[in-house]
Amino acid sequence: MSQRLSQIWQQFQQLFSLPESLDTTIETGQAVFIAAKTLQEQDASIKVLKSVLQNSSSLLDVLCLPMAQIVGADLPFMPIGIALLKFAHDIYKQPLSLEDCVFIMSQVAYLESTKEILKIHSHVNWDAKSQITDLVTQQLQKLNQLELDRDRAIQALNGFQISPLATAFNQVLLARLASANISKSLAKLLTQRIA
Repeated sequence: MSQRLSQIWQQFQQLFSLPESLDTTIETGQAVFIAAKTLQEQDASIKVLKSVLQNSSSLLDVLCLPMAQIVGADLPFMPIGIALLKFAHDIYKQPLSLEDCVFIMSQVAYLESTKEILKIHSHVNWDAKSQITDLVTQQLQKLNQLELDRDRAIQALNGFQISPLATAFNQVLLARLASANISKSLAKLLTQRIA
């Protein structure tokens, strides 16, 4: 069965007993960043994961933060995905769907790759004139409307870089890089390498 990514996120929110509405008291993306930092320093806790689920619409919301903060902090994003899936499995008491696992782990893998690739290009000012534009927000909203079913999840596993999921993730990152006045050619090259 095909589900929008926003529906999968809402299922995680419901599983962790959270309201489906986004809490805007914390800047979007900040909850993901704080969780990555917290999980680097201590063991995973439901409280940290609830904050991520309640204060963001996806893990890729972290791309709304200054890129220097993401790259410079050198925080691991993988523990967030692993902890989300582990706690969800423990709460649900059943195996999670392939779609759930691909949805979460593809985001953390993409963020890890983004961090590593951007780190290689340390001479670039990723935040020059950076202002999160409506285009970034639109791309995140568009991403949340993407449908994911078992076939698309398998496609992402077999060749992520050519999957619809990668295309949607790349559109978010391209919009983010454009907001920092990164040239289209460099932005396209980077997103190809990241995916």
